[in-house]
Amino acid sequence: MTEKIPTVLVTAIGSFSSSAVIPNLLKAGYRVVGCDIYPREWVVAGAEVDKFYQIPPASECESYVKSVSKIVADEHADYIIPLTDFEVDVLSPVRESLGAHLLVSPKDAVVKCRDKIKAEAVIHSFLPELSIPTFTASEFLENEALCEGQWVCKPLDGRSSLGLYRAKSRLDALDHIKTHDLTKMIVQPQIDGRVVTVDVVREPLSGDVVSLPREELLRTANGAGTSVFVYRDSCLEQLCEAMACSLGVVGCVNFEFIKDAGGKYHFLECNPRFAGGVSFSCKYGYDFVINHMRCYMGEKIDRIEREDGQFIARRYVDYAI
Repeated sequence: MTEKIPTVLVTAIGSFSSSAVIPNLLKAGYRVVGCDIYPREWVVAGAEVDKFYQIPPASECESYVKSVSKIVADEHADYIIPLTDFEVDVLSPVRESLGAHLLVSPKDAVVKCRDKIKAEAVIHSFLPELSIPTFTASEFLENEALCEGQWVCKPLDGRSSLGLYRAKSRLDALDHIKTHDLTKMIVQPQIDGRVVTVDVVREPLSGDVVSLPREELLRTANGAGTSVFVYRDSCLEQLCEAMACSLGVVGCVNFEFIKDAGGKYHFLECNPRFAGGVSFSCKYGYDFVINHMRCYMGEKIDRIEREDGQFIARRYVDYAI
């Protein structure tokens, strides 16, 4: 009797991270089923997976969950890897009913990561030097002492740079937040610098954590890096490892920071999923995809062998599908 090949359902395969997730899973011997809100002919990765499905967007929660569950049943999928925040938000609370193992961090860890106030509170409790002062919209309205400088207004559970507004003054910030639901907005002081994003993988049984930073030199309007410098920074990596343990994440997640002109890091957020630029880390030589899988198999994760830095850039390529 032949042994069943494990099947992984990967969602939102039109997203940037699929360029690393799908080929690395296939190379490791997994059968990969992919789905996306667009037709197969519109998505390059649709031609790379073993089976493709078009499904409703995650914003249509009930239809989306039903579609994912049906694919799991029809394809006898063993694992599910969602590639976008919205899908993580929808699938995490119902993970027990999906029929396959959802390979994202535990529910409480996802809640902490996705809520910027809660994530900031966790970081501030043991690493206050990384913390950016964070105010709810109501706190900002009521505290007239918060008047100097520029401000960043963003959704409480914001994804990438969607909904982010850079206010030139307190008055500008007030005008912006008053047009939104105050319970779903936060305000932070503007900090100038480059975005540094760190891919982190944590295996909970052994407590092993591996981190790899990269500085984003060029980015798209919605926050996806297109030209980066991957490098090693033992202090930052140790901080990320401590943060991963404190948040209770499992597998691969992504931390974002602002690195100011003085070289100080300021924590922005933790994304409980593969980063859009995880392919940069894989190109550097560390397979975050397969080590993510190992975290859920109870297997030991690899260490990073390289110590040097490397510039890596991506470009758009035309495919005939």
